[in-house]
Order: sequence, then C-alpha cells, then structure tokens
Amino acid sequence: MFNKIIKIITIVMILLLTLTMFSGCGEKSLTQEEAYKIYYDTIQKFVPEMMKEPQECDVEITTRDEVTYLSEHFVRNLYTKIQSQNVDGKLQYYMLGEFPEAEKMSFYCIDNNKFYVISSGKLNEKGTLVERNIQMMPSYIFAYLNTPFFKEDAIKSFEVEQKDADTVISFIVDGTKMEEGYDTRVMAEISPGVEDKLDDVELVLTVDENNTPKTMSTKISLSILNDSGELRAQKILNMDFVFNKLDNVDFDLKEVASKYANDVSIIQ
Repeated sequence: MFNKIIKIITIVMILLLTLTMFSGCGEKSLTQEEAYKIYYDTIQKFVPEMMKEPQECDVEITTRDEVTYLSEHFVRNLYTKIQSQNVDGKLQYYMLGEFPEAEKMSFYCIDNNKFYVISSGKLNEKGTLVERNIQMMPSYIFAYLNTPFFKEDAIKSFEVEQKDADTVISFIVDGTKMEEGYDTRVMAEISPGVEDKLDDVELVLTVDENNTPKTMSTKISLSILNDSGELRAQKILNMDFVFNKLDNVDFDLKEVASKYANDVSIIQ
C-alpha cells in the first residue's frame, strides 16, 4: 500500500514538472536594455533624421490629437502612411498625412538627398510638388511622427508580457527627461513655457517571436495648471502604429507621388 502511494506521488510530481516545462515553452525574457534597443531600432526605420543608413519600412499611423485651452477643446484625427526603401544604398521615402475633418493632406518624399513637399493641399485634390532644402526635412515631418526620444535612464518602469507567440513591451517614461526641446515641439499649440514638462509617457510595443515589431502605441500629454491648481491647458496625443512590412518594401516613388501631385518630373 505504501509503495503504491509513493508511486502515485511520483507520477503526480512528474506530470506537474512536465506541465511546468511545457507551459514555459515559447516564453522569453527581455532585459530593459534589450527592450530599449528594440524600440530604438524600430523608430529609426521610419524617422528619417534617426536613420544611420537607408531603411525598409511600411507603417501606418493613426493619431488622435486633443487640445484644451481655457474653455476651448479641439480634437483632430490624422492618418499617416509611410513607406521607405533602400535602392542601391540610397533612401527613397514618402509620407502621406491626411486630415479628414479639415479635408487637407500633406505629402513629403525623399529621393536620396533630395526632399520634396506638397503642403497645405486639399484632400482628394492634387497639389504642386516643390523641392525644399533637405536640412528642413525634420521640421516638416516631426509633427506627423511625434515619436518619443529619450535615454534609457528616463524609463521609470518596464514590463514584458507574453501573449501567445508575441511579446508585449511596456515602458513608463519620465516626461521631464525627454530630449531637449521635445516638449515645445510636440505641444506647440498650447505654448508650453520653459518650466512646463511632459507628463509621464506611456509606450507599448508588440513584437513577434523574432522581435520583429507588429504594433506600437504611445500616449503623450502635457498638463499646465494655473496658480490655483486648476487645469489651464492640456494637450494629449494618442498614437497607434501598425508595421505592415519591415523588409523587401517595393514601390515606385514617382508613381506614388503622381497620385498627389500634378507634375512629378522634378523627381529624377
């Protein structure tokens, strides 16, 4: 009898151990440093000023922009489409921004070291493509990206969660430690002062089993209080990114530009 009990206990322990081993299969652990590197490797694929070399990327961004100033409240929704490709070591890139409520669109593209713009165009109506100094490029496109720039020591909390084969990386980032000038550039509509700093920034990045980015969301806000502690002005940016493709991106830049410009002969 005693031996039977021992055998039963042994079998149960083996089963529990086996279940534990299988439940752990497929899970992976990322350090904060590794997760931070994945984030920066991701954003440099579609933020031109951060590219160390031409990148491949097909990304869609939806943005909800809320501005409250005194008694006024505005909401703007923006859709952004970006594609970039490496053509014989040279960058080809375009960004389409659409403002449905205002019936406006903007189109920017890069062909190696040439930068072209259609600004203040009307939605569903072709505009004029003009060349601008490549050095001006960041000031044109930053408003569409608003992607948080920060050093690793700005991270206040970090979590990794496994969801099936995907890994979800979550950061809470200290808004006071963003890159110099980031507050003013992102929150220009409510005219933040030198002493005004971003609230904590929330960032969630989902990657697959190969650490290839699938989706990302960022929540950025700035709240300015009056002397009595009441909210005087606030801006909130909620952005959702979908990464459709990060390699073998293939498009004809002149063909894409021709959808939004009357004449694309300026692109060589």
